[in-house]
Amino acid sequence: METAGIKSIRQFGLRNLVHFAPHILIGIILIILVPFQPIYIQSLMTKILIYAIFAMSLDFLMGYAGIMSLGHAAFFGVAGYTAGVLMVKYGIDSLWVGASCGILLATVFAAIFGIITLQVRGIYSILITFALGQLLYSIATKWRSMTNGDYGLWGLTYPVINIPNFEWDTTYFYYFVFMVFVICFFLLYRIVRSPF
Repeated sequence: METAGIKSIRQFGLRNLVHFAPHILIGIILIILVPFQPIYIQSLMTKILIYAIFAMSLDFLMGYAGIMSLGHAAFFGVAGYTAGVLMVKYGIDSLWVGASCGILLATVFAAIFGIITLQVRGIYSILITFALGQLLYSIATKWRSMTNGDYGLWGLTYPVINIPNFEWDTTYFYYFVFMVFVICFFLLYRIVRSPF
């Protein structure tokens, strides 16, 4: 005869399974079907997952934290340009260095923008986020010697991951981005469901 504790654990597990069933099904489809698609579709799905991570962060900020931001893409751009400039201009093509520097610089800009934005309330706060985002956009397009302006950075390749005998292709890169997406999804899920 099973105890009440074991029965409640099984019911909790079944509820979670039912709750996550659509997510698991979509995840299985994305794992199985995408590698059999043409390279264009794999690249497109990789970009979709990258923008999905961006959308989840914006949903967390605006939907759960209640902080309106019209300049959220600025941090996305700072991290991307940091990794891209390190690769193209300075020859630093390590994934770990580029990603770490990109995240660090985006965090610094977010902290600075947060200090400025939190000085005002209401519509003015939203307008300041928009203005600061436009400021970074202007820097990215006008600083041609560093960012190549409107033409963007040329010569970007897959980053080096420093694993012996490993070479990127569109399928491996897709799986890497998919793994990062799943990690971000569950981290945000845990944060949203936590007392914090």
